[in-house]
This record gives sequence, structure tokens and C-alpha cells, in this order.
Amino acid sequence: MRCKSDIIGTALADANIGFAGGRDGQIRLFDVRLDGARHHPRKGLFSNTQCRHSSSVHGLGADGSLLVSASMDGQVHVWDIRMLGGERRSVPACLNVLSEAAAATSVCRLGFDVSQGVVAAADPGNQVRLWGLADGQLLQNIHLAASNGACTALDLRYAPGARPEIYVGQSASVYAYSDHTLR
Repeated sequence: MRCKSDIIGTALADANIGFAGGRDGQIRLFDVRLDGARHHPRKGLFSNTQCRHSSSVHGLGADGSLLVSASMDGQVHVWDIRMLGGERRSVPACLNVLSEAAAATSVCRLGFDVSQGVVAAADPGNQVRLWGLADGQLLQNIHLAASNGACTALDLRYAPGARPEIYVGQSASVYAYSDHTLR
């Protein structure tokens, strides 16, 4: 698929359907089974350009029903992708915008446990914020050790009432954080 913008982030929803986040803030849908000529350079397979952020999209994650996207302005959007391609909706519906107005800094990495309804976002200041996907509630704010370097990778495993397991890549090492219990 050729695009009119640099692609910064990608995510696969399944073996055939994927998303690409661009420097222009646009999220594009693509299908690997289709000829690249059928993908519009600005919007992919979407019928319009409503699936977007106001700044560069660089973090994406998807499962069968949700797409989570993060942009350089600190916004994390949760999209409903269940009806894509159907008659009722040809663009995903934005279900929630996760951010803190006072702490809207660039999000550098995303981690998901969509089965448990939690998303984690790390910023360049080495803070990891965990949100509930359904209500957008900030569940936890975890400060990573700055001496370990900048956060370069993030993964999350979570079970309700238990301590989340957060795996963070910082510099040339991977650290496991599991000492914070979510309320």
C-alpha cells in the first residue's frame, strides 16, 4: 500500500487486516489480500478521513474488536473496529480518548491487555499510565527508574485485583515491574 504520508506505526487486527498510523495523523486501514491499487493513498480502505489524530500517530495496537492509537500530542484513542467494511460503518467509531490534560506529553510506547480492558502508555519522562478501556479512567500512574534510560518498549499483562505485570525495555535491558496493585 502506498501512502501520502510517512508511516510511523502499524498493527495487525488479524492475519489479513491491518492499520497504519501516519505522520499526518491519519490512520489507514489495509487488507493484504487486496491489490495495492485499491487502497487510497490518504485513507487506505476507509470511506473518509475521520479516523485520525491531530498529530503524528506512532503507536497502534489491535485485537478483533478494538484499535488503540497514540499520537505525539499525548492522546490515546480507543476505536471500535467491529463493523469495518459492514453496511453500518465504514470508519471506526472513537469510543474514548485517554489522556490527562495536565500530563498530555508525547506517548512513546503502548502496551495492551485488551481481554482485561486495560491499556498502558509510556511517555518520554518514564511514566507509565494505565487506563480502563471502557470508561477511560486512569487506573495507575507508575514512575519508572530514570537511571535505567528511556522507555523503548512496553508490554502489559493484567488480571483484575492482581498486580499488573509490566515489561519495559530501557536502554539495553528489559525490566519487569509488578509491585503496583491497581485499585
